[in-house]
Amino acid sequence: MARKLRYEGLKLQHKTETLLEIIQMIWMEFIKVQTARSNVAAKLKDFVLECKQCKGLLDAKVFVHAVVEDCSLCLLWKTDKAEPSGSSLGLHLSNTLKKYGLVDHSVWVEREEIEEKMS
Repeated sequence: MARKLRYEGLKLQHKTETLLEIIQMIWMEFIKVQTARSNVAAKLKDFVLECKQCKGLLDAKVFVHAVVEDCSLCLLWKTDKAEPSGSSLGLHLSNTLKKYGLVDHSVWVEREEIEEKMS
């Protein structure tokens, strides 16, 4: 059962900050591709340029393994809540990338973020 947040303890950082901006959370989607193909990282970089306009997406970065051809995509979001199974964008991309190799798609949330805003 989901726990309701109490809003009384939230503090405004700036006078222009709204309650909605305070309760939004930052979360990360990490998509790793284990592949023998060398062109996957380039395809991910093209994808990053296209998806920068997505609502709630703060940043998107591509990383490559130092030795092998594996690569990963990190999507940093700021939304009302984290999507435990991943964003629709991340789910679509991870399904598309399966044709290139093994895909690991995970969602990460900073544990202390909400607690800090409540204090």
